[in-house]
Amino acid sequence: MKKLTLLFLIVASISATAQDLSQGYYSYRMSLYNLNPAFAGDDSSLVANLITRSYLSGYDGNPRNNLLGVHGSLTPKIGIGAKLMSDSKGEFTVSRYDVMGSYKVQFSEDVNLRFGVSAGVIRRTLNSGNVGTLDITNQNDPVLAGGYLDETSFVLGAGVLIHAKNIKIGFSAPNLVETLEQPELNPSSTDFYVGTFSYRHDLQFKKLFITPSAIYQNIPTLENQIDLYLKIDRNQKFWVLAGYQTTNMMTFGGGVSLGPIEIGYIHGLPTGQLNGISSSLNEIMLQLKFANAANKK
Repeated sequence: MKKLTLLFLIVASISATAQDLSQGYYSYRMSLYNLNPAFAGDDSSLVANLITRSYLSGYDGNPRNNLLGVHGSLTPKIGIGAKLMSDSKGEFTVSRYDVMGSYKVQFSEDVNLRFGVSAGVIRRTLNSGNVGTLDITNQNDPVLAGGYLDETSFVLGAGVLIHAKNIKIGFSAPNLVETLEQPELNPSSTDFYVGTFSYRHDLQFKKLFITPSAIYQNIPTLENQIDLYLKIDRNQKFWVLAGYQTTNMMTFGGGVSLGPIEIGYIHGLPTGQLNGISSSLNEIMLQLKFANAANKK
């Protein structure tokens, strides 16, 4: 009973305060362009992927996230993309629809800089009928008092990506500008910033490459988050991954490419307060990759 009560407190604290903060649940380990529009077109291929992610499985209203995205190069210097994302936590749902573009500035054969922008809409909905019946919720919350929230806002994001041979360094503000109808419900939505770093090293053995990576997320109203992980791939034909997230979670994963099709899976194990209370995180990706004629010009 204590475990179930604690779980309800965690879920309700997310939903009842109407802080969607869905960026904390973005699927990004296998799709960095979901956090930074400058990654659009950075891959030499035309890429389309479908990613589904769930957490606290087995409990009603557990967080779920689905992403459908596509990006590639329109010309050797211009990248474009689009994504549709749906994130739900209990009675609270956030849907986001974005188009994005990037422009590459080539400094030398091994060094280039990409600027990216994204534009779209975010729709937040909350049916507080069920939430309001719980004793642990704050009945003075402006969203619960209204009974139902349905808000659509325009959002503009921006990012940069430095690619220097085997090193990639990125910085982005996915919610740089947002036109909220009720800003008091999500006052810090534009204070979300992301930094990324990766280095891909050729082991000179059996076509193996090792890539240590780090992702820093400045998440408003919640604890800032750092992901550290190590990925090993064999000429991008198959890969394995292991890492740690500072929200007390270990992550493990792997994937395989079958021609133009890539299948990936990531498993997260809670190590902090949720250890022994909740089940693990599961993330599945189906990706299609095709050679892009724009990069051959």
